[in-house]
Amino acid sequence: MAEAPLVLVASDLGARSDRVVERGLAMAGATGCGVLLVHVLDGAAAADPARLERLQAMARRDLGERADKVEIRLEQGSVPATLARVALDVDAPVIVIGTARFNSPVDFVLGTAVDYLVRRSPVPVLVVRRRSSRPYERLLVLTDFSNTAHSALEAAGDFFAGAEIELLHVYGAAHPHRLDAEASAAQVRAEAEDEMELLLAEVEASLRGRITARVEEGDLEQAVEERFLRGAFDLLVLGTHGRGRVAHATIGSRASALLSASLSDVMMVRNH
Repeated sequence: MAEAPLVLVASDLGARSDRVVERGLAMAGATGCGVLLVHVLDGAAAADPARLERLQAMARRDLGERADKVEIRLEQGSVPATLARVALDVDAPVIVIGTARFNSPVDFVLGTAVDYLVRRSPVPVLVVRRRSSRPYERLLVLTDFSNTAHSALEAAGDFFAGAEIELLHVYGAAHPHRLDAEASAAQVRAEAEDEMELLLAEVEASLRGRITARVEEGDLEQAVEERFLRGAFDLLVLGTHGRGRVAHATIGSRASALLSASLSDVMMVRNH
């Protein structure tokens, strides 16, 4: 067990990995932790001292004096299982990963190592897509009023203490039965607003003061994409089930589409 918590950054210091390392350093600064950069290899290569020396040299080249703040470790085995294990070993508050090895958001989520990691990670997983190390200042947190979504909101509040948060619930069009369409739509909206009010009542006052709550009718992916297209937010936060695939996230079972719609970084929080 490490003496102090370490932000776990999964990287090989290759192409496009700079954004992941930069974000890991920023997260470490925000949480008061150090940084552990883990490169997981299959086979016997992980035991090669020369490979570790090359990674250390690359870190000095790319990070300069900040390389002293980064511990580098080579591990051997399954990438997601190893990252989950190391996160426990070092008491990591978050795992920071990138998307460079995946061709599309669908490939990124469904049936990949990241899917496995999120399902088993003991801590939130931050997926870095954009090159920026500035603090996240505007967060979009999605809710369907489940316990998992509530965990995601609390994690957002804890990790990003100074950030403004929009808490968004998007509901689909009502299906009228005995009521006419207008009355049915009004009823669905009223129920969603009541749920939002109950949720906010359970949130600590210090966090509630940073939240703007919105209830909208429409398509969830479109609502998310529109907000990120106009640059309204820096980070999307959503909760995922501890069991099943990432695509079984509580938010409409559409995590893969949401990753695409965000156009930015995404933090996925598993409900334990």
